[in-house]
Amino acid sequence: MNIKTILSQIFQNKNIRFWGLQVFLALFLLFGGIYAVLLSLDGFTRHGEFVVVPDLEHVSLSKAQELLDKSHLRYEVRDSTAYNKDYPPYTIMKQNPEANEKVKKDRKIYLTINPTNYRKVELPKIIRRPLKEARPNLASLSLKIGKITYVNDISKDAVLRVFHKGKEIHPGDKIFENSVIDLECGNGFSMGDPESISNSTQQEGGNTDNSEGIDF
Repeated sequence: MNIKTILSQIFQNKNIRFWGLQVFLALFLLFGGIYAVLLSLDGFTRHGEFVVVPDLEHVSLSKAQELLDKSHLRYEVRDSTAYNKDYPPYTIMKQNPEANEKVKKDRKIYLTINPTNYRKVELPKIIRRPLKEARPNLASLSLKIGKITYVNDISKDAVLRVFHKGKEIHPGDKIFENSVIDLECGNGFSMGDPESISNSTQQEGGNTDNSEGIDF
């Protein structure tokens, strides 16, 4: 008996045809349901709708923001505490996800920014301290003395006030290294002393420029 004859006899059996049809319908419904679920998940997760992350390394923050906006991506800046001389200040050193990765729209990209080549330092406690004591304290923090203005005060050569770019600053305030600061010191005379001379000024180290471009 050949295979054709066997199959013919099987399909002539009503019970076999009935249950065969039931199994076929069950498998059809099962695979149809799975396919429908996959289609719905695909639409829900927007599978295939992705954007390529642009290469932001060595790019300024403003330019990076422009590129990310065009790609419909968000960003978050993470400042770096370590200056890298291979990157200009305030440019992107690292990004996560990295360039050319495929991500969904509106994904947040984390950016690490190269800081300025000067770190910030705290102004030391030099108020009412002798000028000769203040000099080494400031030098140790890479702070430069600009103008020294003398005003009537009984505390001779004591530092009374400190200024940076015309703005008074106080101990604990943070300014960048290499900043030029101006000092107001006492001249040793009281207000009622006939020999007092108010607001005399001298320049420290011949440096008259107090606007080297370092922001406070």
